[in-house]
Order: sequence, then structure tokens, then C-alpha cells
Amino acid sequence: MLKNFIFGKRPHAEAGQTCGRRDCACTGLWGKVCDIPGGIYLPGIGEPPSLTIQDWPDYQGPLYLPLATGRTEPMVPIVQPRQPVKQGELLARDDFGHFLYAPRCGVIAEQTTKTVFGHTEQPVLALQTSADATCDVAGANPLADTVNPWQAKTDAERYDLTCQSLARTGIMIGDHGETLIDLIKRAHDHAVAVVVANAVPVEPTLNGPLAVLQEHSPEVFAGLSILKTLLRAPQALAAHSYHFPIDCATAEQWNVRCVAVTEKYPQGLPGVLLRSLNKSPRYCLKRNGAAYIFDPQTLRAVERAVLGGSLLLERIVTVAGDGVLQPGHFRVPVGLPLRALLERAGLTDDWRCVVEGASLTGRSIDPDQAVVSARSGNFMVIRNFKPVRPERCIRCGWCIMDCPAGLDPARLSTVAEMGQYRTASSLNIEACMECGICSYICPSGLPIMESIRMMKRRLHPVARTEGGPLYA
Repeated sequence: MLKNFIFGKRPHAEAGQTCGRRDCACTGLWGKVCDIPGGIYLPGIGEPPSLTIQDWPDYQGPLYLPLATGRTEPMVPIVQPRQPVKQGELLARDDFGHFLYAPRCGVIAEQTTKTVFGHTEQPVLALQTSADATCDVAGANPLADTVNPWQAKTDAERYDLTCQSLARTGIMIGDHGETLIDLIKRAHDHAVAVVVANAVPVEPTLNGPLAVLQEHSPEVFAGLSILKTLLRAPQALAAHSYHFPIDCATAEQWNVRCVAVTEKYPQGLPGVLLRSLNKSPRYCLKRNGAAYIFDPQTLRAVERAVLGGSLLLERIVTVAGDGVLQPGHFRVPVGLPLRALLERAGLTDDWRCVVEGASLTGRSIDPDQAVVSARSGNFMVIRNFKPVRPERCIRCGWCIMDCPAGLDPARLSTVAEMGQYRTASSLNIEACMECGICSYICPSGLPIMESIRMMKRRLHPVARTEGGPLYA
């Protein structure tokens, strides 16, 4: 097979089979499941969605395409109002390598503002889709004329062609507007120990990464192997829940090792996952170089751009919680109004709160103003919401016992409220990963995590990512 020739793979089974060997990494490291100190097993909010991804090809309505990228200035549109556009046509761009493509055929409308990735009043470009719009996808696809990088004769030429394909897609990672191609170029001169596909659910009902991995495992493993080659990492790992029947045969074809981990919260957070892997001497990542962690949807976009020569114009979004009757995973176009998505999932009449992200760390948003962005992943609809009145700390020590970072959250919160910056730094406040366990389990209902988060923002107003691993 072509991919085996490219990466020198020797598959031990046919694609599609699930490895049943006891010595395989899918049973954990040496047959053991990776775990973390601290953490808790969260109860699910509502029923967990099935791992089937539902398509929505017949949506005919307005799309609000985000122009903001996390940078100071948004992307600049290159189209005019009332201009018809084709699917895949370039609509906006900026000088930092970000691109906005039309996810559907339609007509450009006026600019407006919406809530994007938890941030209000963000500029968006309205696109009125139409069933009558003619669409020539191949003619509008900017990657249609791209040469397959793996047809190159030299490694240098292959590297350049691959970077060219990724640069033209403008895949973003993180929340600060950095593109994937920027990460690759920045890490080219640094040692990289491992690249990881993080398919571990953050919460029991937010199992979207597992749904993507189940339905698109060849694409996810191929994208991870491509980034492993570009970043010159010696190994590639796919972390997944211990009960998930991962396709180890396909993973080994792409030279990816599967690692099973527990679903203890916050195991799905990149920093916590890295600590789990570091517990094993076989994956002592800190001593060997940086670790780069990617979500399955990013890896699928890499495969589609490099090997498929196509853009990823949709997003797989998870809608869960006890405020919807039919929780599930939906493949929807970027810019879809959130209200339309929630109604398709069976939004109840007595819902109380909509959170983008996890229930403990996400942001409460207005579903009538929010839209699906290129970084959207989870929306939690909560019906049974009981406000808590904070009381005085009773020194129970629960937050200390369950803190996965081994910190004293109650003391850090007190120091933060008093504005003692030096004391906060000496207590290693930077190690806090803002998982929210301390606030969740506090019997006094204290907003411990919010106090620590505000102190960290005062210490470092701008997030620093240079010189170390970036978790995508």
C-alpha cells in the first residue's frame, strides 16, 4: 500500500480489525491502564450520546462565518455583499495565514456580530445558503491543483509540498490564533519527543473525540503520522478510553501506538494526559523533548488537506446534557447558528443554561447569539441548575486531596483574593490547569478556580507558547 511505502509500515493485521493481543498497547502500558493522581469520576449530565455521527446536508438557512481568529485584527473579507459564492471559495484572509472558505453555496450578506467560541460581539460574515445555488466544488477548491506531496522525489520537496498544502487550509490550533503551519515551522529546530492524538473524553457525556476516532480512524491515524514525520518525532501515540475498542490494526499500519487511559476527570485535558504518559519510564517525554497533543478533528483535517487534497468545511459538534432529548454528534457547516443545532437535538422548554465546552470549565453562552466556529467541539445544555451561595472555608481539605496538580487550591484562592503575587508564584500557581475540581467538590461552594484563574491572568496577561510544547 502507498501509505506503507511512504512511512515504512509493516501492518500486523488487515485494516478494520481490532487487535486482540494481550501484549498490544491498546490494553494499556504493559497491560495496565494509565491513571493520574488526584482527580474524580464525574457523574454524567444526561445520557451519553451514541458514537454515531449524524449528517445535516439539507440545512438551508443563514450561516455566520467567524472572521475573528484570536489575533488583534480579524480577517479581511475579499467578497462583496450580494455576491454569489461557491462551496470552497475563499471569502476572507489575513497576513497571519488564516483563511475563511465558504462551507456552502450561497450569497454573501452584510457583516454582523455573534458569539464565537465563548466570546461575544465577534465579527462574522453572513452567508445566505440556497438550495438553488449552483455549486462547482472542484472549481472552487484551492487544493484541487495541489501536487500530492508523496509523489515528490526528495524529502525536502515532500516537506515543502506538505507545508504548502497545510498553509493553504489555515488550520488553527489553540485559542490564540496560531495556525498549524506556524507550529510546524516553529518546532522544526527543536527536539520533539512525541505527537499524541487525544481521544479521551473530558467528561463522560462529551465523547465526541471517540466518535470521530471510531468513524474516521484511518484519517486520524494518517494525519497523526504525517505530523510525526513533519515534526521529526520518534513516536506517535493515540490515547483513548480504556473501554473503547480502538482499531489497533489500522493504527499500526500508520506506526501509531495506542495507549488506554482512565476516564477519571480531568484525564482528557492535554496537560493531565501528558502527566499520565510521563508516569511510564517508556514514555519519559520531558527528558527527550517536547510533546505535541492534537485532537482527532485536527488530525482528520491534516489528512484531508495533504492526502485528500480537500478542505474541511464542516465541524463535528457534540450536543449533550439533560436539557436536550436527543444528544448526539452532528456534522454541521461552520457558521451554523447554535439555536438551530440545539433544536435539532431536541432542546427542552425548561433548559436553564448552555455551556460551550465542559460543564466545569466552559463558558455560559446565549444560544440565540452563538454560532459554530472552526474550533467548536462541545455544547452542554443543563436543565437542573441550582445556584450555590458561597460560605466560609471549613478547612476540609477535599480540594487538596483531589487536585491533580498536587496543589493547595484553598490557600491559592486566599492568596489570589489578597493580591499576593509573589506568594502565589512561590506556591506554584502556574501548575494549576484550571480543571475546576476544587470549585466542584467544595462543600462551602467557594469559587476557588475563578480566583486562581484571575490571579494567573494578572501574572501573565498574554499567554506564552514559545519555547515549549503546544497542546492543540
